[in-house]
Amino acid sequence: AGGALRRSARFSLSYKMEFVKVYIALPITSRPEPILSERLSNAFARSEELRRMVYGMYEQRKVHLFITTPFDIAPVGTEKTEAQIMSECVKTVIEADVCVFDKDWRTSKGCRVEHTVASLYGNKIIDLSKQ
Repeated sequence: AGGALRRSARFSLSYKMEFVKVYIALPITSRPEPILSERLSNAFARSEELRRMVYGMYEQRKVHLFITTPFDIAPVGTEKTEAQIMSECVKTVIEADVCVFDKDWRTSKGCRVEHTVASLYGNKIIDLSKQ
């Protein structure tokens, strides 16, 4: 019985699950809402909607997803500057396998920077403005 247990433990250790790092880019401060708190609230809600969409896209695949949004990097109320947030977002884009760009990403300077970086680094890009 002990040998069977050791063999199954070896099998589970040798099984490699694919990890996929996904970055979700979406406009935040360039949103149309007139009050900043509304922009942040609506952008956060949209980021969670996109997170659920990405999980749905990979539902049938045996992968472990690691999804990051700008709100994971800088939660609402953070004391980070825009430059600090963007530098962390760009780093996350460079490390990502897949970058998802929301339908109105072109309205945001930050998203345009992230798209350029994703293109330069050869990330798979999912552009929701084309769907």
